[in-house]
Amino acid sequence: MSAARWSKVSSMLLLALGGLAAAAPPPASHGKVAGQDITSIEDLTLDDLLKVETTVATRKSKSSLESAAVLTVITRDEIQSSGARDLLEILSLVPGFSFASDVQGVVGPAFRGLWGYEGKILFMIDGLQVNELLYSTVQLGNHYPLDAVERIEIIRGPGSAIYGGNGELAVINVVTQTAAQINGATATLRYGQTARDFTSRTASVSVGTQDLGAPGLGLSLSAVAGEGNRSDREYTDFAGTNFASNGAQRLDPLLVNGAVTYKDLSVRVLFDNYRTTTRDGLDLALERPTFQRFRTLAGVAQYAWHVTDTLTLTPRLQVLAQEPWRVDDVESPIYYRKSATRALAGLLASWNARSDLDLLVGVEAHQDDARVESMTLAGLQSLFANDSASVSYSNLATYAQVLWDTSWVNVSAGARYELNSAYGSSFVPRLGLTKVVDRFHAKVLYSEAFRAPSIENIRITADILPERTHALEAELGYQLGDHVYAGLNAFDVTIDKPIVYFYDGATDSEAYLNGARTGSRGVEAELKLKFSRGWANVSYSFAANAGKGAPDTYLAEGHPDQLVGLPMHKATLLASYQPVPGLSLAPSAVFLGTRFGYLSADADGNPVLGAEPASLLLNFFVSYQLSAVKGLQLGLGVFNLLDQNVRFLQPYNGGRPPLPGGSREVLARVTYHFGLD
Repeated sequence: MSAARWSKVSSMLLLALGGLAAAAPPPASHGKVAGQDITSIEDLTLDDLLKVETTVATRKSKSSLESAAVLTVITRDEIQSSGARDLLEILSLVPGFSFASDVQGVVGPAFRGLWGYEGKILFMIDGLQVNELLYSTVQLGNHYPLDAVERIEIIRGPGSAIYGGNGELAVINVVTQTAAQINGATATLRYGQTARDFTSRTASVSVGTQDLGAPGLGLSLSAVAGEGNRSDREYTDFAGTNFASNGAQRLDPLLVNGAVTYKDLSVRVLFDNYRTTTRDGLDLALERPTFQRFRTLAGVAQYAWHVTDTLTLTPRLQVLAQEPWRVDDVESPIYYRKSATRALAGLLASWNARSDLDLLVGVEAHQDDARVESMTLAGLQSLFANDSASVSYSNLATYAQVLWDTSWVNVSAGARYELNSAYGSSFVPRLGLTKVVDRFHAKVLYSEAFRAPSIENIRITADILPERTHALEAELGYQLGDHVYAGLNAFDVTIDKPIVYFYDGATDSEAYLNGARTGSRGVEAELKLKFSRGWANVSYSFAANAGKGAPDTYLAEGHPDQLVGLPMHKATLLASYQPVPGLSLAPSAVFLGTRFGYLSADADGNPVLGAEPASLLLNFFVSYQLSAVKGLQLGLGVFNLLDQNVRFLQPYNGGRPPLPGGSREVLARVTYHFGLD
């Protein structure tokens, strides 16, 4: 990005940070039980864990059992016990999520048997959107490390009525530690090694204090930098080109996240510079490894103005500046240099009308600007419509929600209306009925959602329309005694006019089309065990196309209930046992059923559909809190114990073979916390 462009962006950030603004959504809960901050998971009962409160689903603090959504809340202790390094690894343990490859060496998420990489799943860090603006994607793999994370809140279902056009299938909010939770400084070193090469080596530090000389003034700052390899196995494209993945599939994170809070005012700045190396392009392998970068600079400020004891107004400003998919090598066929910015302003009104009635109304407006940063039109570099080097789109949204707790059932009703200058209007209502009776709870949820076309979708296909989703969900759960909880939910998701990507290798051209209706049906089951010396989370998820249909590029011929690249069956386990205080033994497992994808090519180089066998990833991580050195924790684990090659299949017919997964790995972790108390 040019110096003048970055100067403009910096000015926008300073404006946002100096204003009275608010994150969208309002500040996420950092984990409370009955209004009190949670402590170590070992100190909580099963009943406490089920009552951990979150605002992610309704913007009012409620437990996961009461919230009008199918929710997963992953605590810091669960993250640390697992040994998981990044968002991909921890999401692998959540029902419904699986992962597949797109183009240029990237890996993204699918959910409930549907490909969700391009704009269908919203990712946030502390309420800040991190989906890039040009294609609406998020890249996973040694990205978004977890050392500074306090909890992860996940809506396993549509969230567009609250969050807009990227919350179609699911919403993920990563909540980092506050100044009070850090209360000092924490440093972590990690190193992972296979038989052939290192997999990751990262260093992170977090500092925070709630006492900066003025009551209510707090500061937190976290930073992580590192290097990684997605795999050490060999990759072969459909033309027979073969190369070793280590060095050619690099994943190097750099993330800085800082916040200042003063009473009801908070300011946050996020900088993410994710650097990757790839040798696979859109279809065939490149001649040499190519560096690409995904850079985000974001700032937000918010102020909660308590007008009365029952009425709160929250204005906000937010700025997002990005350079995703950047490739500086002009000789590369994937050369690309564009930038995008978003300036957003909003106002949220929350009124606790009665003890059993809450009303919420909000309005927000944003403008997206994109710019061609180089006029050298080589590789994938192109101008926008009418040979323009820049483009701007505006968006206006309003939303409302009513929460009404009655003696019979609790009602959550809401809707969102958006008007975009490029693709018109979208209206999405939602209705949730929930009830908790002693140890039993039930939910019935209906939601509509949409996936908004991104800037590059519109450039490639000017008349592209938002895709529309209708989802019906039901959940039942029961706590069997003091130590066992069982839950079951069923879902039916239908997507009309899905935005589908096509690539034609013969003409080297891309296209986005509104394709044929698709969707999925299925069930997800969870079992939670909690005892004084340990805990376990077990899940099973099933998602089938089940007669919903799909665009041809998604269909696995001969397997009508399953879409390309994605499993129908998935089972997970995460457990921890403490034989003595300070020592945690944590096994984890992920089972993926058979997948169908384009695994090989015929004599003419055309992709051939094949079956990827079921796989089982087994991990074991041991951590120990040294009593002799206060604040020092050591961790050692083995990942992929069975040395299975769990490959990332492409979930459409795009002319690319699967990306190889990692082999057996030994991981070491050292963490030291210096407290101010």
